[in-house]
Amino acid sequence: PIWLSTQQELIKATDALLPGDFTDPIGQADLLDSDVLEGNVRLFISSKIEVQSLTIEAYIQKVLPKFFNGGGQNDLSKYQNLVTELAKHPSLIDDDESKKLLASLPLIPTLDGNWSTPENTYRRTDDLVKVLGEATHLWLDSTRIPDSPAVTGFLNSLGILKKPSPAHLVERMRNIAENYNPPTEEAKKLSEEAFYKLCELYKKEPLKLRSVGKKTI
Repeated sequence: PIWLSTQQELIKATDALLPGDFTDPIGQADLLDSDVLEGNVRLFISSKIEVQSLTIEAYIQKVLPKFFNGGGQNDLSKYQNLVTELAKHPSLIDDDESKKLLASLPLIPTLDGNWSTPENTYRRTDDLVKVLGEATHLWLDSTRIPDSPAVTGFLNSLGILKKPSPAHLVERMRNIAENYNPPTEEAKKLSEEAFYKLCELYKKEPLKLRSVGKKTI
C-alpha cells in the first residue's frame, strides 16, 4: 500500500483505479490521487502495473463484487443510487462479460429481507405462488428498488425469472414432502401442481431439465 488515494489513504495498486470517465455514485472505488502523479508516473502505473482507469466496465469488474458480496447493498440509499446509475447504461446488457458479472451478484432484494441473484428471483404473481408456494425468498421486494421504469427494465434484462425454474419446482416438492409427513390431501394437491408444471417444462426443454435433475436429486 504505497499509492495515495483520493481519500488521502495509502492503498495497493491491485485495489486501485485511476480517475476515468465514470463517476462512482456510492464512493466505493479506490481512486488514486492523480494530482500527485506526474505524466511519466501515471503512464508507468497504467502500462506496467496495469491499473485501469475508472470506466463503467472496470467499475463492474473491480468495485461491485466487493460491494455486493460484502453486504454493501444493505445500505439502501447507496443501493438505490447505484442501480439508478447502472440503469442509465443499457449498453451493459449488450456486453456479455458485464451482463454475466452483474447477473451473478446478489443485487435483487427479496421479500424475506435478504438478497438474491436475478436468476433466482421472480416478480410475485398468483400463478407462481400456486406452483412454488409462498416462497418469500424468491419474490422481488419492489419497496426496496427505485420506482423507475429504467431500473425495472434494467433488472428484468439481467434475467429475473418469469416462469418457474425446474430447480425451484423440485425444491418445492421436496419441501412439501418434508413438511407433510404423512402426506395430507392438501399436500398431495400442492405437490401435484408443482409436478405437472415440471412435466410441462420437460416437454419444452428435456435436455435442460435432465441436467437440473442430475444435480438436484
